[in-house]
Amino acid sequence: GGFNRQPLTPEELAALKLPKSAVLAGNYGAPEQLVPLIREIADLLRQHGFDIRISAMDGFDKLVLDNVQGAEIHLPWKDFNQVQNAFSTFNSDECKEYAKRYMPDWSTVKESHQAFFAKNARLVLGKTCKQPCQISIIWSEDGVEGPANRGPRSAHAGHIAAISHAMNIPVINISNPNAVQRLRQFLEGNRNG
Repeated sequence: GGFNRQPLTPEELAALKLPKSAVLAGNYGAPEQLVPLIREIADLLRQHGFDIRISAMDGFDKLVLDNVQGAEIHLPWKDFNQVQNAFSTFNSDECKEYAKRYMPDWSTVKESHQAFFAKNARLVLGKTCKQPCQISIIWSEDGVEGPANRGPRSAHAGHIAAISHAMNIPVINISNPNAVQRLRQFLEGNRNG
């Protein structure tokens, strides 16, 4: 196939005149106690002019969905979890290819689960895989932020981190110490972007 898009350099990402956007997504098992942090992060992102991309999976994503209004919702398929106002629900071949590229055991994953991972590609790269986010903010118990610390418990957050890392998009896992401080530093650095 003709699929060979290269990762964007930080300079190329900065030069794109796209709306600024951030992913806010994570795994199952997220505790309710994260709600104030989710709201704080969403407020910070909006204060700096970022659109927020979310999903509607159970766990962390559901906490975000219930507490962050006006976000861009990406679903694995139409009406997933009874969410009807989704921004995107279609997994193109390009989305599937990105998902597969960062999912080592793709061929053993059921087709319905492949749709979850293809949705991750749309979260990071945009509805048509041509509008990458500027930052991915994720939650997982293991603190994954890229391939170096991706493990069995990284799940969807680990997949989002892998796609982001490959595309030179910063990743912050909010289960790690100083995550909000790191986010503030990133946002200050992008104030004029």
